[in-house]
Amino acid sequence: MISNLSVRERLIHTASQLFYEKGYANTGINEVIEKAGVAKASLYSHFRTKDDLLIAYLNEREEQLLYSLEQFVGKRKKGKDKILSVFDFLLDFYSSDEYRGCWCINTLAEIPKDNTRVKTVIRGHKKKLMTFLDQLIDENLDASEDPGLAKQIYLLYEAAVMESYLQGDNWPIQQAANITQKII
Repeated sequence: MISNLSVRERLIHTASQLFYEKGYANTGINEVIEKAGVAKASLYSHFRTKDDLLIAYLNEREEQLLYSLEQFVGKRKKGKDKILSVFDFLLDFYSSDEYRGCWCINTLAEIPKDNTRVKTVIRGHKKKLMTFLDQLIDENLDASEDPGLAKQIYLLYEAAVMESYLQGDNWPIQQAANITQKII
């Protein structure tokens, strides 16, 4: 329940819902304030700019994603199935009512080209996902495997995220999993 959250958490929670559903550019600060049930002064005491709130939203989403992904994958038996389970996770996410693709890429499409601050945050999030995949591969495949495998799976995962949203179907996720099965 949102009323149990601190003011800062309510702002991030509300912004997260609105930015993901409507987009960053289509969400005004006044709408965030109203839906969060806080005063404008409260917003600006926690976030100097809308970009500061955006970064908090991106960080919160990334933390939730990695935690959920680790929990999901952690329940699988060691081996190739554990690696492939990242696509099962994605299928579950795709099936949720809120699915709108990748919040990082959606945001990237909405910010000015010269917004290096937000781009740096997004790049850092993507690097953490690649690191997660790299560790997953190291723990579940022989060390002699292709050192570029994590990047290949990362690209398949990212393409599956966006294409499943664009196509309105889960076949891109299934195809990415099939290709991954062949390369591992």
